[in-house]
Formats: sequence, structure tokens, C-alpha cells
Amino acid sequence: MRNKFAYLTLLINLKLVFLITNALRPFAFLIAPKTKKHDLILFPFTQKGSDGYTRRFEEYFRFLENDNIDFHVCDVFDDEYITKKQSESLTEKYRLYRNIAWIRLRQVLKARKYKAVFIHRGLFPYYPDLKKPYFEKLLRNLNDNITIDFWDSVWLYSGEKLIKSTVNYCDKISVVNAFIEKYFSFSDLPKIIFPIGVNLSKYIKKSTYELNHPIKFVYTGGTENVKMFLDLISPILLELNLIYAFKIIIISKARIYIDNLDIEYHDYDKNTFFHLINSCDIGLYMVREDEESKGKMAMKVLDYMSSGLPSVATPSGLSPYMDNEKNIIYATDHIDWINKLKKIITNQKLRSNLGSNAYEMVNQHHSIEKSYLYFKEIYEK
Repeated sequence: MRNKFAYLTLLINLKLVFLITNALRPFAFLIAPKTKKHDLILFPFTQKGSDGYTRRFEEYFRFLENDNIDFHVCDVFDDEYITKKQSESLTEKYRLYRNIAWIRLRQVLKARKYKAVFIHRGLFPYYPDLKKPYFEKLLRNLNDNITIDFWDSVWLYSGEKLIKSTVNYCDKISVVNAFIEKYFSFSDLPKIIFPIGVNLSKYIKKSTYELNHPIKFVYTGGTENVKMFLDLISPILLELNLIYAFKIIIISKARIYIDNLDIEYHDYDKNTFFHLINSCDIGLYMVREDEESKGKMAMKVLDYMSSGLPSVATPSGLSPYMDNEKNIIYATDHIDWINKLKKIITNQKLRSNLGSNAYEMVNQHHSIEKSYLYFKEIYEK
């Protein structure tokens, strides 16, 4: 009964919020100043404390400040609070969505004072049942320099109809790879590749490519990703286990074990994460080659490469600057994975070349300094 009342309260609040947004649109010209005093307003989807927030927004704050850019970040709640609320009762979830809706309405109105708007994914984060881009429609009437950013195949879980409708109220689309760029070919809006930025100062670059005994493979990801990864790669590793002694270091909250495989888990901790990667020998990334994986930017592979770690990976959802056999090794089917892993295990010079070239690739194309230049160009156009 309590959940039903909370849901009814949520629906009433959303109806009211969306009625206000629609009512304000015809009068937007009355509240939008002719001269905008501020430079840039940012709308993160994931919130402070999350990896997405850090990589797509927070890493650039110091550069914006150094360039004297007058910017404002539209936070709602920090990631820890949102995660907590989403893990609690339906009543708490509904209360969370209701609060986000009212906060976002105030933030959208604030955007009328800014010369440029940068949105990650959409303006109503976390709410799962959104059908129309109500906030984006209002924002369109308040601002004429709006960029919307996508770094994964968001249309698979937010709904294509909503995504296609949302981009109609923007001026530019920024994406992380050519696959997402191609998806948005239905739109005439300019599409701009905006590579993920990596703060290399956080990483510890490998200095030796001699193997540990046992060999250390590494993988990092969320619980569901770990499950999928182990389902896919365990037959390969079980076969390889007959030839080589190794352990798999997995940095995750997951705790999934496979008989006859030595798996060692570590929770993510920024104080140990970079040391752990540096201490390993070979990074692993195996996914199904489907629309979801092709639309992702595999951050774990960039983590490996930023440490100068040689990696073997499925060629899906990777940086457009990766070069097979030069800075990474691609593997496809079972036999190919076995052969590529044997090749990298038995050839120290190959590991050294791959690791060194991987680090240089990240430095040249994904460094936070280089990425910021792309970011700055997007919102200044």
C-alpha cells in the first residue's frame, strides 16, 4: 500500500513538472536574456563519484578554470546516495525520481543564462519510464547552443523513440566512436568524435615485461560484466591452464569463482587500483560482438594501456586509435584466443612493444589535455 501511494505521488509530481515545462515554452523568450552572461552549463547523467562523471566532466574542471571559462555543473545527488536509494524500497526509488525531476526543472531554467549547454545522454537521469524529452523541449526554447553527448549504445536501454526525439532539440551530437556516429546518421545534426580523456598522472607505467610466476591476467568491471566475461573466457582459460600456471586478478565487487581457475578478487579502491594493474602481466577484454558492446568505449582497455600493459581483446567497442598487433592484440574465436594468448605469453619483446605503444597511443589521442581541446572546440562552435 505504501509503495502504491508513493508511486501515485510520483506520477502526480511528474505530471505537474511536465505541465510546467510545457506551459513555460511559449513564454521562454520573456525569461531568456538577450545577452547571456555565463559561458557553459553542464548536465551530467551519472553523478559525482561515478566513473562516468569523473571522466566526462570532473577531469575538465581545472582546465575550464585555467581558461577562465565561467561554467556551472548541474549536479543532483552524489553517486553514493543514488546507489543507496535505488537499492532500497520502491518508495525510496519513487521519492528519488520525484526529487530529481524538480531539481532538473530548476536547472534547465538556469540554462537560459548560459552561452552553451553540454548534456550527457539526457536531462532526466535514472528515471526508467520516460517517454518524451520534456526538459529538452523547454531547454530548446531557452538556449540555441546545445550539445548532447553519448558514450555508449544508450538507445538499447532508454528506448530508440526517446533518443531520436531528444536529439531533435539539440544542435550537435558528440560521440566516442564511429559506431555511435553511424547510428545517428538519421539526424542532420553535426556529429563530433569526442574521445574519452584519460588522466595519465594517476597511472603507474610498467617498467619491466618479465612475467610473474604464476602469470597474472587482469580484468576489471561491474558484477554483470564479470559474469559475462567469465562465461565467455572460462573455456579458453581452462584449456590454457593445462599449459601455463596463472591467476586472474579481477577488480570488482563480484565474487564469482570457476572450478580449476585461480581467481583473485579485489574491490575497486583508487588507492590500490593503479598499483594492481601495474603489477599484472596481461590485460583481458572479451565480450560478445553485438550492438551493445560495439557502442561502448571499453574503459578497462584504456586503463590497461595507460599503464603500459599489453592486452588481448575482442575488437568491439574499442578506441578508434587502437592498432592490431601494434598496440593491442585482437582475438575472435576460441582457437584465435588460445593462439594469441600463447603468442603474448611466450614473447617478451612483443609484450614490451605492445605495452610501450599502447601507452603512447593513449598519450597521443586520449590524454586529458588532448581530450579537453576536443571538448573546448565542441562547446565553442
